[in-house]
This record gives sequence, structure tokens and C-alpha cells, in this order.
Amino acid sequence: MSRVRPSLQDVCNQYTSGENRTTLENIIRAFRRLQQLDPNNEDSFFTIAGYHGEPWMKENPYPGGSTYDDWRGGYCQHQTVLFPTWHRAYLLRLEDAMRRAVPDAPGLALPFLDECRPFDQNTPLPWILTTPTFDLDGDNTNPLYSYKFQKGVADNHEKPSDAQRYSKSTGSKTARYPLAGVNDLNGEDPASHASILNGNIAAWLNGKIQIDGKASPTSIPDTVSVVARYKASLDAPNYTLFSNKASRGEWLQHMRGSLENKFHTSLEDPHNAVHLAIGGFYQDGEENAKPVEGAHGDMGENETASFDPIFFLHHAFIDYVFWTWQVKHGLTNPGSLSVEPNITAGTLSAGSPVLPPGSKLEMSSPLAPFLKSGSVSDPVFYTSDDITDISQLGYMYGEGSLDLPTSGPVLGDSELPLVAVARVSGISTTDHEGSFVIRTSAKLADGREVEIDRDAILSRWVLANCKNCQKNKLETYTYIPFGEDLMRAIGAERKEDIHSKLSVSVQTRGRVSTVKDSFGAVQPLIEIF
Repeated sequence: MSRVRPSLQDVCNQYTSGENRTTLENIIRAFRRLQQLDPNNEDSFFTIAGYHGEPWMKENPYPGGSTYDDWRGGYCQHQTVLFPTWHRAYLLRLEDAMRRAVPDAPGLALPFLDECRPFDQNTPLPWILTTPTFDLDGDNTNPLYSYKFQKGVADNHEKPSDAQRYSKSTGSKTARYPLAGVNDLNGEDPASHASILNGNIAAWLNGKIQIDGKASPTSIPDTVSVVARYKASLDAPNYTLFSNKASRGEWLQHMRGSLENKFHTSLEDPHNAVHLAIGGFYQDGEENAKPVEGAHGDMGENETASFDPIFFLHHAFIDYVFWTWQVKHGLTNPGSLSVEPNITAGTLSAGSPVLPPGSKLEMSSPLAPFLKSGSVSDPVFYTSDDITDISQLGYMYGEGSLDLPTSGPVLGDSELPLVAVARVSGISTTDHEGSFVIRTSAKLADGREVEIDRDAILSRWVLANCKNCQKNKLETYTYIPFGEDLMRAIGAERKEDIHSKLSVSVQTRGRVSTVKDSFGAVQPLIEIF
């Protein structure tokens, strides 16, 4: 019988009501024991978390792998067709370790943070994620609140004395907005921190375009909120488009003039937004979570995101959305997922210990470092085909928010006629330190500017040391849908009128800079099609 991955909200509610305390207690036991294992143990939280980003290859080599000198960046797959499947294998690796850590709990499974579930009182996070302590078995540490590094990790091996923001020393702890991953911001209590964090996440999850303000908002279909984009991803017509932002962008380019009144988004888009919301990128909304100077939470950069325990709960939800998409489109059997032959973006390897640069990524590509069989000296890695059917992996998902029919039109529904798409280009990840948000605004007839799109770019803090990143100059693209309602609201009678209305800014850590307005000639470029 398959084990069931429950929603963390249900687990917490059952614990609080007294209906079922065992499930949460066993989850806490499992995370505690993994975090307490020697960091050199293959099942330790440190080792498993380290597969994603830091520590880099020279500190954490994989025996039997090739030596690729330019590679720097963990094994994780982002902006490739392996994004959903690699992370599925990653979660399975952690879950297997959890089950070994608590062998007398055969039904133990990794819970998912249900990010589309309605919430009350501006608290999208269950209390277990914002409470520093949890009394159990004579111990009051809460392993879901933070992780204390048992070993330091370095961002720059060539210059170990050159301090980088996401180099972590032994004994340092992971942190979330409004705290910093390297030096805690003092003067607030945990309850206040939780309130600020929840407010920020709520503004990202539910924030919508508002032309006329809260009192009398213009009725515009929701194309901005994270919740809407998760739901929209379920309408993606093929796996390649669904799987990642890069492939989705090229697919939109190929479909110019024949989008059939639908604007599709990828699973990776809202995934990135939640990373940045937890990691410290504020979002003005009804609750207006204000920026906090120096707030650099670990989830906001790829270097150490996976060391925050919330990472795995977030990605369990990503896997739940992935499985929901598979069921909806009848693509649950091994071999049913495929890569579109006419798409190049997201289908070539940037380089890793087992995938040289330029390797064609297929559903048969190895999902290193996750072993299906063999040993570290003679590995047989899982492939995407191996993990397409989650029932063959021994788990299923419990009830979640996306099991229910969506109410009202959302992005991608046929009721929302698409008139035009704006493409923003010319912004490179190598030009910015860490992650950032591309914000697009429209100028109204009365001179006001309103934000009509936000694109979360999950990146690394220091790309200068990554030779492959520098050689490939990683450009990012933003695509903004325009329906009749939005065009009317910004005063654009024809799609040719849209360009003159738009301005683009980039929000990096602690600042927002305008990089293009309707009268400027600097990058980025805005194209309407």
C-alpha cells in the first residue's frame, strides 16, 4: 500500500484538535534525527541538502562522476525540462532517509505545504513553521523552523578569505524574511517575525492587479497572483511547456499569432515566486509587507535554499502540482512524458558531473546524484521515465487545494480572450547579485503607474565565479498577457498602443531600479506580439 503525503495544514490541524498527534510528532522526529546525524553521514540533512547548491563540487564530489572544471552550482535542475523530475527524485531521497530515521512509523511521508489553500487572518504558513520550539521526547527544538549548520560551506573555494553573503559558518542558522541568512536582525520577537513573513507571503500568493485601488478595484482577470499561476500551469498543453520557464518562453515565441486565446505558464514560475517571498523579497499588497533592510533569507537564493527545511515542504507542493497536471492530462505512465522536438531552450545541459555542457536532456537523462541501483562507484541513476508514476515510488498525495474545481475564470481559461503578449528581454542574471524581481508597470491617463506583472527570478548570489554562467550570459525573458479588460484599464485601444504605456524595473536585494521606460533607449527591450 502506498504511503500518503498529507498537506501540512491538515497535519497541524489534526495535532491541534487532538485528533491525530502522531503524524506531526513523527515528522518532527524524522527531521530532528536527520539534522543531528554526523554531516558526513549519507543520510544526514547536511548531506542531502547539499545536493542542491552549496557545498560545491570541490567540497562535495560525487565518486564516479566526471570532472568538469567550469561546473559550479550543485546538481539541481532549473530552467530545464528536468526541473520537475529532478526535484521529485530529490524529495524521494529525503523521504527515504526520513523513513529510515523513524523505522517504527511505516506510514511516514513528507508533507506538502499547500500553497493554494485558502487561509484566515493573513496566515498562509501553518504554525509549526513559525514556532521556534516544539516539545517532544525531552527536546524542544523545532527542526522545521530552522537548521543549524554542523559544517561551514564556502561560496568561493579559490578565495576562502573573501567573505560572500551566502558562505555559512559552522553554527550559523537558516533564516527567513525578515531575518538574514548570515546575521540575524535583532529587536523583534518570533511572533512579530512570523507576522511579517506571513504578510509578505500572503501578498505574493493573492496579490492582484489593482487599477482603481482597494475601494473600487477594476475587474481584471487575475494573471499575477501566485495562486492563479499555479492553477494556470495545470492548463499547459505539453510537458515541455509545463516543466520550466525557459522552454515555456520559446514555446510562446513559436506560437506567435496562434495562441488560441490562451496564455500558458510553467510550474517553475510560481515556484520561484514562493522562494523569493520566503527569502525576503517584499511585495506591496493589501497587507503591504514593507522592505526590511538586510533581509536575505536563505530561500531567496539557490546557494543555500535547500538547507531551510521549508524548502522540502515547498517542493512537495510543487510535486503535488506536477502530479495533478499529469493526472489531468493522462500522463502518469512511465514513458508518457516527452520533450517537444522543436524546443531548444531548457533542453540542453549547462554542465554537471554526469552531463557535459550541451548534452541533450531527455526523459532518459540521469537524475544525478540519485541512485536507482548500483553504488557510488558504479551508479545507476534514476531517470525521469523511472519516476513518472509516483505509485511505483510508493507514495500518493492526500487531499489538496487543487483537487477541487477552480471557481471563476483564471489565467488560461477560454473565457479570457488574449489580445497581445508583451515580451521583455535584455536582462541577464549575470548582471545582478542574487535573485531579483522584474516588475512591469503601465502608465495611466492620469499619470499614475500601476504594476501589471512581476516575474520572480531565482538565481545565485555570486555568478562571477561560475565560468559556465559567464560564458553563456544567462538572459531571462518575461512574458505579460494582455486581455481586453487590461488594455481598456490602461487606455490602450490597440495592441500597438501597449508599448508606450510600459516601464520595467528590476528589484534586487534592498533596491528597485528602473531599467527602461517608454522614452528611454536602454535595455531591456519590450516587444509586443
